[in-house]
Amino acid sequence: PMQFPSGLGSHGLAMKILDVLMAGPPDAKLRPAWPLGTSVRAFFLTQDGRAFVDLALEKPNPGHGGLEQTDTLSELLAVYSLVNSLALNIDQVRKVKILINGSDVPSLGGHVSLDHFFKPNMLIVK
Repeated sequence: PMQFPSGLGSHGLAMKILDVLMAGPPDAKLRPAWPLGTSVRAFFLTQDGRAFVDLALEKPNPGHGGLEQTDTLSELLAVYSLVNSLALNIDQVRKVKILINGSDVPSLGGHVSLDHFFKPNMLIVK
């Protein structure tokens, strides 16, 4: 399991978690949840537990984990890998809104709507 310094506040811990998640698995045989090249532009957490994550998502690259290869399950796994990672590791996070390149977008790759906040759901990733 990944360990982070204990003195990190919510924002610092969230950025570390998101950076590790976007880097993908250390084992090259495993497929990353997010397309390679995805990075975190910003993270913001409100007093009432709403987290906003703005991701920089490069143009999909065929054969390299791009969104053009996704289906509903792949998109759900990407979304909930992010939502669950934040909510289960940062007590203040109650729900998460995902933005792409600084904007509200309708979906990641046409399958899962990003129009709303996501609450953690461990059944998605089991």
